[in-house]
Amino acid sequence: DCAIDTWSLGTIVAELFLGLPLFAGENEYNQVARIMDTLGPPPDEMLEEGVFTAKFFSRRNEGAQGLPRFSLKPESMLAEEAAARQEEYKLSRNKQYFRYKLLPELIDNHRTRQ
Repeated sequence: DCAIDTWSLGTIVAELFLGLPLFAGENEYNQVARIMDTLGPPPDEMLEEGVFTAKFFSRRNEGAQGLPRFSLKPESMLAEEAAARQEEYKLSRNKQYFRYKLLPELIDNHRTRQ
């Protein structure tokens, strides 16, 4: 898919410029959380169709029509769900490489190597 290839290319170019991964997640959940911190949540319509949505997002119905709304589960909830399945889940340390969240801020405030 062209959109995914463009996304991949963009993140690689950003990593080459910055010298660090743009979305350096320690696990799948942490990766999703970092992307959402920068770009905001995915559209509910997309999450409604997602194969792994229930793994990372809680669903609630809102409004008169009961439209689905999604929110990212707390990581502690993922750990509890894993424990209920008798699986191990290691909470991320959530190490931050950048203090800026938006790409223009990262680029404007990035210190280039001399």
